[in-house]
Amino acid sequence: MRVAPEIMLTDEERTNLTRLVRSKLTSVRLAQRARIVLLAANGMQNKDIAEQLGVGRVQVSRWRERYAQSGLAGIERDLPRGAPPVKVDTARLVELTTQTKPVAATHWTRARWPPNWA
Repeated sequence: MRVAPEIMLTDEERTNLTRLVRSKLTSVRLAQRARIVLLAANGMQNKDIAEQLGVGRVQVSRWRERYAQSGLAGIERDLPRGAPPVKVDTARLVELTTQTKPVAATHWTRARWPPNWA
């Protein structure tokens, strides 16, 4: 069984997190994360925080650990999602579209990219 990291806040950290929660300019996601950290610093368990805020325990655990590791910077940014970005060989693409013609057409259009250009 994993034990959630204990969150100890300085007065300045607590003030900054409280300001994030109360601000109308803070994103909803960041305000939620700040609430999680504040409740964790008050000694609440992950399951109780999750129940009070209406989120999953995994989410609470994630943000609690990120704050413990990186402080405010750990909860400010999302990790990249989805597949890695597609790397396009620009030189090859230009060569294919300027030096060849598609079948039964006079030029390449966006709808007729070369099927095997990568």
